[in-house]
Amino acid sequence: MKLALQILLGVFILIQIIRPDRENFPIDEKKALHPPKQVEEIMQRACNDCHTNHTNFPWYSNIAPLSWTIDYHVDVGRERFNISNWSDIPKKEKKRLINRAIQTVRNNVMPLPSYKWLHKDARLTQKEKQILINYFESLQDSLED
Repeated sequence: MKLALQILLGVFILIQIIRPDRENFPIDEKKALHPPKQVEEIMQRACNDCHTNHTNFPWYSNIAPLSWTIDYHVDVGRERFNISNWSDIPKKEKKRLINRAIQTVRNNVMPLPSYKWLHKDARLTQKEKQILINYFESLQDSLED
């Protein structure tokens, strides 16, 4: 038993060497989405860490294997829906992204349960969800020809 614990501790220490390649990219404010203040406050708490070029990485995000999972979620979130590069996204793609955002908020898919577990303030009330949905629907309307 003691040997097994020593091996586990050794493996845990060794995996700390494998560091994710994480980066916060500059945000060009002219390209970013600028929602109204009330929406921005909600998104700041529940969305921006994974869906902007600026992620706040807490201390525990430096501990493997958790660091790998967090970096994966940030990379995927930025790739799928990045509001820092909003003006660079083609109109057709924006419509698709907005529709997906509405569905993920409505169906409680986002924020991810693991994110809400570690960030209590990311748990959205029904009212906050409806505020986000209304905002996304207004964005969708603004894109109509």
